[in-house]
Amino acid sequence: MRLGCEFSPIESNAALAKTYKLIDKLMSKPELSRAESHMLKLLSMLVEQYESREHPTPEVSAADLLAHLLESRNSSAVADDPNFGEFDYL
Repeated sequence: MRLGCEFSPIESNAALAKTYKLIDKLMSKPELSRAESHMLKLLSMLVEQYESREHPTPEVSAADLLAHLLESRNSSAVADDPNFGEFDYL
């Protein structure tokens, strides 16, 4: 595997697909050299940077997330409780 390549931020879905192929190739190896390990970390960081920019995760409260999970599993009994979301830890 050629390690002397240049890296730059991922700017397109085509570049993302190419980067995934490189990651898959590295991950399929039984053992990585030190340089390959660094390359894998760098590629993973580039993918994370691109995906967080292009597909940001919305900010959601814990109560909203739990309500969504319950709703998606048809377990709304708890979410229908008027005290749902109110916690007294003291």
